Amino acid sequence: MIILIWFVSSTPSFSEKYPHLLSTRNDWGSFYIYESGMLIYMFGWEFIWRGFLLFGLKEKFGYYAVLIQMIPFVILHNGKPVLETFGAIAGGLVLGVLAIRTRSIIYGVITHMGVMFSIDLISALRYRANDYGIGLDSLFNIIKYFF
Repeated sequence: MIILIWFVSSTPSFSEKYPHLLSTRNDWGSFYIYESGMLIYMFGWEFIWRGFLLFGLKEKFGYYAVLIQMIPFVILHNGKPVLETFGAIAGGLVLGVLAIRTRSIIYGVITHMGVMFSIDLISALRYRANDYGIGLDSLFNIIKYFF
């Protein structure tokens, strides 16, 4: 996902949206407090969609429960950048299968939070370095800025 995130974070729709709390772009302390809150949020999010809905429907619908829980998951991504909304289809399916196979939501929390943190971090770094390119020179410029 990190390569995909690198490319989509260069688009205006992502750079204007992430991190959600735009003030965290300029302050690393606020950024990490915000991300800690996002981790708590992701536990709740994954519990609702994978823990409650998916496991609640699995006994009656079997693996079709993965498709059922994916629908409201995608709907709630409406209003976000278009690539993320359509990516939520694949994400909902992957996270649903992951939860069923592992019989746990924790791996979904880790995966979802990893993607969210990566989007926020790369977007904040791009903002601070004022570099929205996708080439290696942009990558090195952003890395140089970070260190």
